[in-house]
Amino acid sequence: MNKQEVIQKINDSKFCSKTIPLTYQSECFNQGMDAALKIISKLDEPQKVKVPPVVFKFLNDNEQLSKQEKLAYLIRSKDGDQFYLTEMLPCDGIITDSDGDELFSWVEKQSHETLLNIWKYGYEVEEEPYWTIGFENKYLQDIQFKKGLHNLVEPSGVWGTKNRAINFKSERDAEKFLFLTGGTIEKV
Repeated sequence: MNKQEVIQKINDSKFCSKTIPLTYQSECFNQGMDAALKIISKLDEPQKVKVPPVVFKFLNDNEQLSKQEKLAYLIRSKDGDQFYLTEMLPCDGIITDSDGDELFSWVEKQSHETLLNIWKYGYEVEEEPYWTIGFENKYLQDIQFKKGLHNLVEPSGVWGTKNRAINFKSERDAEKFLFLTGGTIEKV
């Protein structure tokens, strides 16, 4: 039974006053049911498991394997048997060597419960983080090079709002520009 079904059953069990007036006891019962509904509404719904793009690709793109087989390979790898992800599947051309290594690396860090929740609740791709450079509540939008003292070219940052900021795919890339512009790196 899921959360919505519980809420429906409680609502169905409440006394209705359409035809006869409610007694004091039935009003108290309904108030108790309303209190229970407030508590139930605060329960967390099961969430889909967030997986990195390589796992999402493995679970969705490989037509040669069923979802059950894919999940079995992930669980088997969690138990320490990396043969399937790092040798057999790449050898059969189902995944690449680097994807197999990434899959195994991710699986090692997960619990069995997380892997089973992929099957039970589904999964979605997690958004890749990105980095931006900020300075005094403004964000790097562009870099300009101007002639400075003694006709030397000097870089300077163009700063603006966060929604127009340059987004870097890695912190290392952001660090390269930080040297030119100053400011601080923020993970977004």
